[in-house]
Amino acid sequence: MITQLSSWVKTTVYTLTALLLSACGSESDIDQRPSEVDLGVKTSIEHVTLPAVAAFGQSAQALKTDITNMCASPVTDITLSNVQQQWQDTYRTWFSLLPFQFGPLVIQDQSSDLLDYIDVYRSTESIVRSETNTQFQTWIDAQSDIEADSLTNERPANVGLYALETALFTTLSNDLVSADIVAEFNSTPKKCDVVKALAYELSRRATEVVLQWTTDYRSTGVPYATLFSDNLLESYFSALDSDGTGKVSSEVLIVAVQEYLDFVGNAALFDDLTINSETLWLSIKDSIDMIESLLDQSASTELSLFAIMASNGYEQDVATIRENLVLIRSAIDERSVIDTQTYLKALDGNFKTSVIDGLNINKGLTFADGDS
Repeated sequence: MITQLSSWVKTTVYTLTALLLSACGSESDIDQRPSEVDLGVKTSIEHVTLPAVAAFGQSAQALKTDITNMCASPVTDITLSNVQQQWQDTYRTWFSLLPFQFGPLVIQDQSSDLLDYIDVYRSTESIVRSETNTQFQTWIDAQSDIEADSLTNERPANVGLYALETALFTTLSNDLVSADIVAEFNSTPKKCDVVKALAYELSRRATEVVLQWTTDYRSTGVPYATLFSDNLLESYFSALDSDGTGKVSSEVLIVAVQEYLDFVGNAALFDDLTINSETLWLSIKDSIDMIESLLDQSASTELSLFAIMASNGYEQDVATIRENLVLIRSAIDERSVIDTQTYLKALDGNFKTSVIDGLNINKGLTFADGDS
């Protein structure tokens, strides 16, 4: 009897030990599961960021095709106008992507971030169109032909969206009259070579952004969207690498959006970027729509960042952010620079406080203007 009892006790102990070990393993598995915020970010990347990436890539390719077609025969008011419209469309898709200034947009391309070769103004807040046209004239006057890849090694100020804008919307003497621009294209064939080369560079880099996000990030064989959404970057890059610092995706995303709002709320865009001022207004409005979609994915899922904030007790903060979004759009519709930038700064402040608190994100973050 004693022997049987001893055997029963041993069996019971072994069973309980196995159960406890199993329970510990389950707790570890639970700890490794993504949080609500992680899942909310993943949903936002899937439904907001990736469509913005694709739209920019497609628009840049369409601009390249339209320029090629325009230059295949004498330029007319109609063909120039079509190309100018496509540039405006591409610019708007770019502004929808600009709040996501991390990962593929900041990988190194030659000596600068890839973003700089697309949008030099974002980093320099300076455009000198007369100098750009002087550079165009130098290329045109040179004896060598201008091929599609002739500008591959040019510095950021000489390529990208604003260089293309200067070439398509002004003459080499900085004239803005459409008829004069058409006449110059026809009298100076090498100017067409310039815009074709510029379009090639923009399309090439836009394609690189798309591939990095969707196919293969920095030769890992894994899309950046996956590495970012699943917080896997640290597994592929060392701590000495900017991608291996261990920052969680929610922190990176919120800081990037805040830095964008700091930029549009403080930079002298409306003074510096005047050739297509109407497109600038619409582009900023597009980016605000994008930011709202990032926060509120109610059409796609109940697990939106706004929903998470509300469930954490920040319903009033969500209401305040919604109100600021409405005020920004109204100010844009009224074309009020002062009001637009005032409300953009208010939304910037929301991201520094309400959003990080409502999502329970690291409170020690450093923001674009030095506040933390």
